[in-house]
Amino acid sequence: MAWIERVLKTHKPSDKEASIYGVLLFTDTHAHVKKVVYDDDYWRALDEISGDLWPIFCTRAEPGTYVMPSPPPGILAMMVPVWEEPRANKELLEAFELENTEKLPCLIVFAREQHGSYLKNVMTIKGSTEQEAFNSMSAHIQTVSDALKEISPKNLRNPLGVHSATSLAITHAEDWELIKNGVKLWQWFKSIK
Repeated sequence: MAWIERVLKTHKPSDKEASIYGVLLFTDTHAHVKKVVYDDDYWRALDEISGDLWPIFCTRAEPGTYVMPSPPPGILAMMVPVWEEPRANKELLEAFELENTEKLPCLIVFAREQHGSYLKNVMTIKGSTEQEAFNSMSAHIQTVSDALKEISPKNLRNPLGVHSATSLAITHAEDWELIKNGVKLWQWFKSIK
């Protein structure tokens, strides 16, 4: 939690901002995301999309690896690769209650309740090129920003309400994407004949 506390101390929301934050989380193995994040033009474009209602931070985790387990001498073991997480990521993973960095890159949207607990949503950033990564990030950021625009200014400081509104918007966007992919699959099956 210390990582989140440092972020919250660095940026306290103004009266016009929602009490919600975003964190883009990636590793060096995600070169396409890294290029988008470090490019000033892309970053300004993402900043424009997020608007003045919520801040987005960015952090890089150390990349994990798959390793083959080493069984004790004289024991025959299955050779299934196991994900090994670097110790450097421990604080970050604990802060966001993530199991590992295997499913990165992602955008984490979180809010802190009055009694200190954290509410979060994790959205996977998809794409294998710079443009696809940017499109995925901007779509996620746009979803949250649109949800925040619908909240009345007096309710922007209510973390539970803001989190609920953004969660509904995120779920709706993910469900809509699933439906679109299902229709594409159905059209493909129909074209096979």
